[in-house]
Amino acid sequence: MTAFYTWAMRSAASILFTLAIVLPIVSVIIAYSTYAGPNGSEYSAYAPGGVPSNLLSLIGALVNGLSTAVWPFFGAALLWRCDRYVQSKAVTE
Repeated sequence: MTAFYTWAMRSAASILFTLAIVLPIVSVIIAYSTYAGPNGSEYSAYAPGGVPSNLLSLIGALVNGLSTAVWPFFGAALLWRCDRYVQSKAVTE
């Protein structure tokens, strides 16, 4: 258990960065599979302006996925910077 914890703490920035990449992709896949027509490309209902409403749902899912991914990406960047700071302090001392 200790080895896993040590690895997880050492790799936290990479794990969070990967999560930040995967979240938007998964949210778009889920929205596409939910709102796409039976053939996977049909859009039956149109929103005002002639834009398919399912397309708007997909765009909304992408925006939601990106906004969800902001915090893991921020955490990854913060951990990476802290790690660089600690390493630079260790080199100078």
